[in-house]
Order: sequence, then C-alpha cells, then structure tokens
Amino acid sequence: MNKIYKFALVLGVFALFGIRGVEAQTNLATTANATAFTNDPNGLWNWNQINNNSFSTCGNQEAFIWTSTSGILGTEHMTWTWSSAKSMNKMRIHNAWNNTRNLTGADVYYYNGSTYVFWRTVSIAQACMDSVTFPTVTTTSLRLTNFRMAGAGQTSNPSWREIEIISAPSTNFDAGVSAIVPLDFCTNSQAITARVYNFGKFKLDSFRLHWSVNGTPQGTRFVTGALGSGKDTAINLNSAFSFTNNTSYTFKFWTSRPNGNTDSVAANDTLNLRLNFFGNPPTPTTTSFTQCGVGKPTLSATTGINSDTIMWFRTSTGGSPFANGKNVTGPTISGTTTFYAQAYRFAAKASLSNGNTGGIVVSYVYTAYNGNYFDVTPSTTLNLDSATFRVVLNNTTTNYQLHYKVGTFNGSENNPNAWTLVNSGGGRVYAVGTQYFLKVSTKSLMLTGGQVYGFYFTTDPTTGGGNDIWMKSSTAPTSNGDIYMVGGKYSYGLFGANGFGPTYTIDCELQYSKACINPTRTPLVVTVKPRPTGSDVVKGSPFLGQFRIGDNTKPDIAEVGKTVTYNLVAPTGFTNTGHGSTWVINSVVARTRFGAIVPTTEYTTTTPSSSGPGTIALTATSAYLDSFITFSVRYSDLGPHFCDSTVKRTVVVAPTPKPSFKFPASICLGDATLFENTTTIHSGNSTYMWYFDDGDSSDLQNPVHE
Repeated sequence: MNKIYKFALVLGVFALFGIRGVEAQTNLATTANATAFTNDPNGLWNWNQINNNSFSTCGNQEAFIWTSTSGILGTEHMTWTWSSAKSMNKMRIHNAWNNTRNLTGADVYYYNGSTYVFWRTVSIAQACMDSVTFPTVTTTSLRLTNFRMAGAGQTSNPSWREIEIISAPSTNFDAGVSAIVPLDFCTNSQAITARVYNFGKFKLDSFRLHWSVNGTPQGTRFVTGALGSGKDTAINLNSAFSFTNNTSYTFKFWTSRPNGNTDSVAANDTLNLRLNFFGNPPTPTTTSFTQCGVGKPTLSATTGINSDTIMWFRTSTGGSPFANGKNVTGPTISGTTTFYAQAYRFAAKASLSNGNTGGIVVSYVYTAYNGNYFDVTPSTTLNLDSATFRVVLNNTTTNYQLHYKVGTFNGSENNPNAWTLVNSGGGRVYAVGTQYFLKVSTKSLMLTGGQVYGFYFTTDPTTGGGNDIWMKSSTAPTSNGDIYMVGGKYSYGLFGANGFGPTYTIDCELQYSKACINPTRTPLVVTVKPRPTGSDVVKGSPFLGQFRIGDNTKPDIAEVGKTVTYNLVAPTGFTNTGHGSTWVINSVVARTRFGAIVPTTEYTTTTPSSSGPGTIALTATSAYLDSFITFSVRYSDLGPHFCDSTVKRTVVVAPTPKPSFKFPASICLGDATLFENTTTIHSGNSTYMWYFDDGDSSDLQNPVHE
C-alpha cells in the first residue's frame, strides 16, 4: 500500500505541474478598459467596437483613429487598462484592410505604477491579421503609441476590426532589468541607474542585481524590500561612473534569485546597452589682443585637440554662433568688443530618412516652383550637414532653394520675411536604382536640442533646370531618437504664390552630427585703439608733373627724367620735430600695380625734422615708362596707443611726346602750306594744337595754313 500511495503522490505532483505547464493563453483585451487619443478634431470613430471580441472579415472596418487633419504627430495612442496586473507577450492586430490605412509600426509602453515606460518597438505587416510578440511584461496598463504608417495606400486614419492582447503564462517569481536611466555620450561622470521590474505575480522581497562593463564584472547588489507585482524600482549602481573620451562601452545588467528562487522567465532578466562615448571637449583657451582702428579682427581659440570645433558668439550665454573654426575673421568693430569661444565635439555622421515611398508630386509642371514645408526637432544640439530630397526628373542640374526658420513652419508659409535662406543654386541629381535624388548642403547649420525648426524646400525654375518632388499622402512623423521630423504641406509657386496643397510630406533624408558641448564660453577681448589720423602725402617742390587725385583711377603724372616731390604730413597732434620721439615713419615702400617692388635707387626719401616735413622725390627712369607706382607710407605713434596707419599715393610715369613736323622746301607767297606732323610718342596717342604766329591755330594732326 505504501508503494501505491507514493506512486499516487508522485503522479499527483506530476499532474499539477502538467496542468501548470499548459496554461491557456487568452485575449486579455476584452477584460480591459480600452481608450485612445488623437489630436485630430474628428477624434475616434466607433471606438467602442475595438474591444468587443468581434472580428468580422477582412475588408470590413469596425473602428479607426482620425489623423488626416493634422497628420500623425506621435502623440496618438491606444491604451488598455486592467483592475489588476496581467502578464502578456503578444498582440494580434486584425486590420480592416490588407492594403491601406494600416499601422506598420509602433512602440509598446507599460505602466510601472507611476508612469508609462518604453518596452519594445514592434513592426506590423500590411496584412489582414498580424501577430507581434515582445518579452513578457506584467502590468496594469499597456499602451501602443508613436504610430508609423509607411505602407501602401492611404497613410492616415488607421483602422481595425479588432486588437487582441494575448496573455503570457503567469509566473511566480520573475524579476528583470527593464530599463537604464539614459546615459549621454558627452558627460564624463554619470550615475549608472537600473530599473528592475517585477514581472511575476508574487511580491518580491529580495533579488540580486549584477552588471558588467566591457565584459568586466562590476559587482553584485543584494536588494531587499517589497516590490509588488507589475511594479518597478530604480537602483543606483554607481553614482559617478567615469567615462573615458572616445571609448565604446558595452554594459550588461541582469537579475537573479528573486525571493531566493530560480527566476521563472530567464529571457527578460538581462538588458544590454552599448554607448559610443565621445566626451565633452576641454574649455577653449583664448588670448585677448589690441586692434588698431576700425576693422575685422582675426579671432583664435583652441582646445588642444585638432578634431574639436570652436563656435564663436557675441554673448556669454544664449544666442547663435556667428562663425565656427579655430581661426576666424570676426565682424567689423569700431570699439572694444568681447567675443566668446565655446568648444564643440561632433560625433560621427548619422542620418534620418522618412523613406522613399512617396507617390505624389506637386504639379508635374517643371517650369514652376514645386515645394514642401516640414518641421524638424532635434533632441540634442547637432550640426545639420546636408539634406537629400527625392525628385522626379533625372536632370543634370536641378535648381533649388532651401529655407529655414526657428519655430514651426505653420503660419509662415507665405511670409518670405519669416525665413532665412540656407542654400540655393544648381544641384546635381543622382540615381539610386530607378529613383532620383538631389543632395543639398545645409552649410553646417547648428540646431539646438528641443527647439522646433521649420524648413521649406522648393525647386527653382528661374535659373536653370526645373523639377518636381515626390511626397507621401500623410504627415506621419519620423524619428530615430536624435531627430523628430514631421510634415508637411506642399506649395505651388514660391512661398505658395499659386496656392497650397494637402498635408503631404516630402521624401527626404537628413545627414547630421550630434555635438558634445563644453558649457563654458571663454571670453576674448579685442581692445580697439585709435590709429594716428591726419597724415598725408601732398605736393612738394619741385613737382614737375601733374598733381591729381593720386589713386589708380586718376593718378598723379610724372615724366621720365623730371622730378616730382611729395611732402609727408605728420599725423594730427604730432609735429615734424617730434618725429622719432612721439611718432615715426616706419617705412616707405613703392610697388607697381602688379605688386613688384620698385627699388629705392629709383627715388629718395628724407625724414621729418625741425627744418621741415619728410619727403619722397621720384625722378623716373625709362625702365618705369607707362608704369603705375604706388607709394605706401606707414606711420606709427610711439605712445600711448602704439598704433599705425598707412597713407598711399599713386603716380603714373607717362610717355612724353617729341614734337616734330615737316613742310615743303619751296613755298610761294600766298600758297596754302601743308604741315606734315612727324611727332612721336612711346605709347598711347597724342592730341595737337598748332599756333601760326598770326593769330590763327589748328587742332588737326596735319593742318594746312596760308
């Protein structure tokens, strides 16, 4: 009998485990309160039918969410809420149709007792029914959000016959790492915090939390305290983990031994995280300096690392950079000015594409402006390198305009003054398979994290090849965590001069680099001191030439072998006697208009003194016949400002005509006499004036006189 009883006992235990192992999976949606949200003013259509466990047949619509008015904005969601925690790992999506108005992707969030937490991203097939699975989660509320509609047919107003949420086998003890408090790739010292979720049906009193970095164990935390089913808790593993610049990190976090037991579901215990860490650049160093007079200063700063970039600002905080680079030319300043250098470190280039699936054009009129508006919101500060747009024609060149503005495009579509031109001109079209693209440089446009920017791209038929653009019939957003991009509206004519179309979104891809930014801006002070003024180069004596304006358009005129003398006037407030003690002429340099130095053997100079001003005396030789010679005289004050100024004077060595003429050897009284002009000149042309000593004259080249 004992053996029989033991057998029966073993059989009973086996039967219990057998029943436990084949626990049926059921549709939990019918026991939930199903709600939904949309920004569209039309709201929801027939939503009470989404949760009635009635499936109808493919081709029949039972419920949908309106999105066509403003397009999908990313805030729409469907939510199922239960009175007690449920375990689930699958959804069955019963679409109304298999070729239009289908969600093709979304994000799954679960409720952790205080907020909704991202769980997984799912892709949904464009079919009458598709199942999507995810690791088991135990929660009182499940949410589907961040809708994506990138399939065929209409890409707005997603519709269904029914949505099932399938239960997962309930487990007794199931803890897992559900999330890591986000880490950025810039800050060198950051807290490492893991969120552990109780996926099981029993309260947890203890568990172990392990983690490793690049395969090296970092220790184990034994965690105690009550953690209810369907709840999570944050556990700090390192309050100041030190990251090394330009290093890749692989983190692994996992739990074990919930309530001292073997974890019932090992698949959801572990979370892996990879972080390519760049690190903030060092604070830039600058050197303030003095500038003489009005001008554009050359600004320099460095971090000591060649790959870092310097952004230049006019303010210590806020504002937009006016230039970037370690050595830049600043704006024109007339007084002492403080500039600020801030160090940026850009990550490797990345991209965001909204897909090249559009099948709609603006007009098919290639002599028109065919354009589209869309908004871009970066999550962090980044450098927008370029934008690629899908066009209709494979033209050798397509002319375009790309504009942007701070803030959404909405409300500014037909106001050109609200926009800043980023780039324009002719772009080369290239082919990828049977599709054609135009890549446009955005000239390293800096976009600030969290700020919405409107963009307007249009073809431009006025300066060359026209084209048209491809668009999608929706405003479905596209995001990759770095950039949130949402359309859109098309325009016909420049800034919609000929009208606007529906809310369509252009096919495009953005290329960008995220930035690590040192928060400190280093000042650079440019102290502007006055230059000496009033100095001049004026006519002296002797001056055997013509003294005119003295520039390249109307130079003074000198002749070969004849001396022209210039006096050098002292700057205002200085005297000739003070030369060498309060001011000085640093240099006198003569150059031809082609930049060749004229040797000092061709002219003489004297310095100012108590006996008079300094001078320049030029007695031109035939070597400089027909040459323009510019004298540059540099003056400096010897205190208190120690600034200089340069005065220039230009003279041309003009050829001198050699008068000569002939007349007949024999002349009778009263005969008309021909005077043959034999004057010569080195270059150019001569004009003539004849005087016959009888009061008569002529300006003919070869006059006749009686």
